[in-house]
Amino acid sequence: MKRLSWISFIVIVSLMGATLLPGYSDAYAANKEKKELFNSRQEIVELRTENSKTFIKGDGKTYIQEEYSEPIHYQENGTWKEVDNQVIAVSGTKALDPELPFINKANKFCIGFAKQSKSEKLVRFQMGKAKVDFRQIDGANVPAQTKNNKVSYEGVYPDTDLVYQTDNSGVKERMDSPQIQW
Repeated sequence: MKRLSWISFIVIVSLMGATLLPGYSDAYAANKEKKELFNSRQEIVELRTENSKTFIKGDGKTYIQEEYSEPIHYQENGTWKEVDNQVIAVSGTKALDPELPFINKANKFCIGFAKQSKSEKLVRFQMGKAKVDFRQIDGANVPAQTKNNKVSYEGVYPDTDLVYQTDNSGVKERMDSPQIQW
């Protein structure tokens, strides 16, 4: 008889515990959803500036502003757009000049690059109606190679490449020597 009482007691306690567990798991899931919602954020595009982004967290009360040391947006028709320095191939009226078929994708200024290093215009920096053209005086005539935000003229001089890199505030020129290891 005592044995049967103990078994009954264990079964009753187990059933009571089982009924409490689903409530606990629901509370845990709700708490997890709250944390995920609080940690989520969405940009408020209307609050963009040239050097900042503003976000609102999932709780709807907390704002986060990220400030950058260089421009990350440019203004076009009164709206702030994301800067994109990728160099792309364009044709026709999208090119700065028929000799400059490669341009940076999106910025307040436009940088054009030539197909060949000995072109009359190798690089153009243009902002509005103002423009500056550069050309190469000597060296080999080699084709342009583009990758992301870089344009390379490999082998323009013996063991030397001419590399242009667009960034958020302009263009950088450097001479690379693949033979030299730092």
